[in-house]
Amino acid sequence: MTRSHEETFDVALPREQVWTVMADTQHLNQLFFGLQASKLVRRDGDKSHLQGTFGFLAPEYDEYPWSFDVPRHYKNVRVFTKGVLDRLETECRLEDADGGQTRVRYTLHVTGKGALGGIAARVVVSRLRAGLSQARALLEEMARGPELLMAGVQWPPANPQREAVLARARGIAVDVGPALDPAGQAVLEQLVLHIADGTDADIARMRPYVLADAWSAERKSTLLVFLRAAKAGLLRLSWDVLCPSCEGPTTVESLKDLPAGGHCPACDIDFTTSFEQNVEATFRPEPQIRQGERELFCHGSPASTKSWLAQFVIGAKSEHALQLRLGKGRYRLQGQSVQRPSLVDVVAVGGAAAARVRLERGAAGLFFPANLPALSEGDIAIVIENTDDQPHRVQLAHRAFASLAATAADVVGLNVFRELFGHEVLSPDQHVGVGQMAILFTDLVGSTAMYERVGDAGAYGLVRQHFKLLFGAIERHHGRVVKTVGDCVMAAFDLPSDAARAGFDCIQVLRILRDPEGNAPGVRLKVGVHTGSCLAVEANDNVDYFGRTVNIAARVESLAAPDELVLSWAVVAAPDVQGVVDAFAAAGHAVRTDRKPVKGIEGDVEVVRIAVQE
Repeated sequence: MTRSHEETFDVALPREQVWTVMADTQHLNQLFFGLQASKLVRRDGDKSHLQGTFGFLAPEYDEYPWSFDVPRHYKNVRVFTKGVLDRLETECRLEDADGGQTRVRYTLHVTGKGALGGIAARVVVSRLRAGLSQARALLEEMARGPELLMAGVQWPPANPQREAVLARARGIAVDVGPALDPAGQAVLEQLVLHIADGTDADIARMRPYVLADAWSAERKSTLLVFLRAAKAGLLRLSWDVLCPSCEGPTTVESLKDLPAGGHCPACDIDFTTSFEQNVEATFRPEPQIRQGERELFCHGSPASTKSWLAQFVIGAKSEHALQLRLGKGRYRLQGQSVQRPSLVDVVAVGGAAAARVRLERGAAGLFFPANLPALSEGDIAIVIENTDDQPHRVQLAHRAFASLAATAADVVGLNVFRELFGHEVLSPDQHVGVGQMAILFTDLVGSTAMYERVGDAGAYGLVRQHFKLLFGAIERHHGRVVKTVGDCVMAAFDLPSDAARAGFDCIQVLRILRDPEGNAPGVRLKVGVHTGSCLAVEANDNVDYFGRTVNIAARVESLAAPDELVLSWAVVAAPDVQGVVDAFAAAGHAVRTDRKPVKGIEGDVEVVRIAVQE
């Protein structure tokens, strides 16, 4: 027996805002529909086999891939394998209505098995009708203004244990505050309130950069607060290895447990582990502060794959027209088992309003063309043609990971992380790629003569002062000290432009050691910088970097003269570095290009030399 319910209503809000409620199945199910979180039993190709959404009425079911395009439409089909229900299909459409309103059309069809199944279907329809009524009331309150919403239904739902959690969290936060500056203390208070007020799902996987943006705080400062809170026992740090397609996380508790790679059955792709590309540091409260589970109510919904803006199935030898409103940025057209996706750049001006792309099968499998012509921001149309004789599931994804994730590369390079979590390193046999990094080496010139002049104790003290000065310059330019070898320093930077500025400042600040009494009159500094891909490895309970990029950086430093910064050809070609070099020249420092042989590199290499003047 099949029961259906169709409901249509208008609300005075734009589609994008209505979508934040109607597509938030995580909170809708928890607050309005009164459903239990589902448990993933296994994946079988496209299908996810789940358990538990309707309790005893339907304990197990296959959830087929959702079809959706943000913020217009979603549809889901579930086929039950155990219990009294047989099939459940939901669909929601958001349409533009008169007067700037949004029309919501929601449809439910549920089929039961036998008499008991018919009763269960009526219960499901009744529960859904009541939940939709509450969702509509919430949207109407939102349309009247946020001040009215505060007095009505709370969205997301409130934590009934708020005050007890708040007291426990503040009891630990009081020990963290003294180590923070005023901005950090403000972030700490926001964190404490979030732990107390957030839903279970919100606090079970906290992403520092996402919360920093929501709190209008500086990202790296927020990350430092999270790390100190984790060391104090307020938070627990874990690491998520993300599928590069759907960004679904697999969690490990320690870097030592990171796998070399993985397989995502939902996307049917294999991937390697990279500190920079798909390993993210996430946090949750310690259990004694608050229990929070990563529960999912709808495993394939738009709410669980937030980087996907659309998902659809294209039939064999057919095509699908995709219409979306996109902002500036980079997107990716991808699909299950597709070996090569298409990158789509959306630009402010000069792009096209439409594109056509073919999904084809070659010797290496399914593939899209590597790149599409740039599209203009706003309303765009992409027609995807499937030339294969099989249907395929396709997504358009916004590549948000790099801009929203506190990657392992960000975290392990922080001096604070290494001070607080010295044990949290890779296993000795792990080699993890960290992507593009700028590596800086320094060498102290004149130290041997200084030891002869002032003795071992005095010279050692001066070398320690030199380290302190250089460490400060490196940290001011967002770098992290990797190690010291003798009186040399190795540091790593995300941006080559930061590394260039730091190298210049290192030479400048070292001049403080040339005191009037002449204890270190001949001390000078040589600095070299190179950029490229690196490997992260465990060394002496710390994360160190190895590979060709590190070797070349050391050899570039060896080309430098005293008080000279040498930048490799790769550094100068990186974004913003030429402007940094031009600023050095405009300030009166001698800048010249040079070609020199470098050991291990065939032929001469081009470098830029900056002689830092007094």
